[in-house]
Formats: sequence, C-alpha cells, structure tokens
Amino acid sequence: MTMLTTVARVRRATRREEDHEETKALAAAIAAVSAAFERHFGATLSLTPHQVRVEGPDAPYLQLQHTPIHSARVKIGGKLVDEADYTIDATSGVLVHESSWPDAEKTVQVNYTAGYVLPSDDNEHMTLPRHVEMACILYVQRLLDELAWRGLPDDALNQQLREATAGEMPVAVAALLRL
Repeated sequence: MTMLTTVARVRRATRREEDHEETKALAAAIAAVSAAFERHFGATLSLTPHQVRVEGPDAPYLQLQHTPIHSARVKIGGKLVDEADYTIDATSGVLVHESSWPDAEKTVQVNYTAGYVLPSDDNEHMTLPRHVEMACILYVQRLLDELAWRGLPDDALNQQLREATAGEMPVAVAALLRL
C-alpha cells in the first residue's frame, strides 16, 4: 500500500497532538489520499519494478511508460547491454542509446524500476516531490477536520474515507498537484 507521507510528518506539519485513536484515523486517511492521488496521476507513485519487451525501434530513443526511472537493465536479443552504451533521462522516461537501438528484428527487453522513494520508505532520501507530499498532508488534515470519524469502526472509517476521496479534490490540493 502506497503511503505518500507518514503519521509523524502529518502531525509535525499540522501540529497535532499524539492521540492513539487519531493515529489509526491518520494512517487510514493517508492511505485513502495516497490512493486518490495515484488515481489522479494514473500511475503508482512508489518505486515499482516494470518489465517491457519491444521490437527494436531502430532509433536512439526508447520511451518507457513509467517515470521517473530509478534504474534500468537492458537486454538485446537476450544479451545484457553495457550500461555505458546508453543513458537514462529519468524524468522523461527515455533511454538514449549512444548510437541507435536495433531494428525490429531484435527484441529489446528492459527491466526497470520507476517511481519515487517515499517518506514512508526513507525520510532522508525521499524523491517524492515536496509539493505532492504537502498536498497529501493538506488533504489528510481537511478530511480529519471535516469528517465525523471518532468512534467509528475501522471498516466504517475506511468506507467514509473512500467515499470522501472519490470525488473532486479540494481546490488547494488540486493546485498543489499542478505544480
């Protein structure tokens, strides 16, 4: 389950006091908002392995679907390609071959990892854009301030959060995601 922030980071940013009941609600809200953001972006935001096979494009550029690219290994016709023979444009998701990828007669297989290091994975080395995490925190704060969640069983809370995040995002949250 993707968590675009942590309970501790939400508490710190919103100056919320330690509260055991609220801790469960915060974690559930973070999960619901994270899922809503992934629906919005149409992609998994956490580091995720991918594998793609394509017929050689006979061009120096090979566009991959998921970004940003964290790492990649390429095989042509089953043989591993030396990493010095290509560069990775992580942001655009393009592998650039020093000369050209082969033509359609050879299959290019790319095993790659794309996505972001999340605050829940590694606070010190996170790569998730800060404005995305701030949008998540803002949305979580708004949900917990507006919903009557205290005393609800976990399944009722999760249902309420799914319904609350199924519609349009708050204007401030949507604006942060457009940065």
